Amino acid sequence: MRDYELLYILFGDLTEEAANQATDQVNAAIMKLGGKVVKEDAWGRKRLAYEISKQDHGWYVVSTLQLEPHQAAELSRTLGLQGTVLRSMLLQADEFPTEQEREVIERASTAAAATTKPAPKPKRPSAPAAAEPAGDAAGETPAKPAKKETAAEKKERQAKLEEKLGQILAEE
Repeated sequence: MRDYELLYILFGDLTEEAANQATDQVNAAIMKLGGKVVKEDAWGRKRLAYEISKQDHGWYVVSTLQLEPHQAAELSRTLGLQGTVLRSMLLQADEFPTEQEREVIERASTAAAATTKPAPKPKRPSAPAAAEPAGDAAGETPAKPAKKETAAEKKERQAKLEEKLGQILAEE
């Protein structure tokens, strides 16, 4: 048997009693497949990050269980067919931490959060940063950006292009 962690969300419009019955049904489905619920942690009714099936709240439950690998897909299918389960996720756990290990991890993360200073806000540049001109990897100097053309220069360039076009058409 392998260790798994199952997170499932029940419909938010269920009463607490109905949510407990639905949790019992999920546990019965696990037992029916030959599995064993090691630990169950009901997080209660929480707001969803986004609406799912026109629901904005759900009853969150996390269970650690043991189940044969070939039964994991069947459990996922069974949960999908249950009318009270909004979403579910079954993950294979390599090893469950002991209570002592969980306490140590929690203390370390709390201590790290207390000693961590928030990152300073970056200063806004007064002018938009200019894109660096592309240069060659061999050390070539990048091309200078073209200067803006005046109206007179534009007319002159257009006249030269028309003259060249006329010469090309005359040759044919």
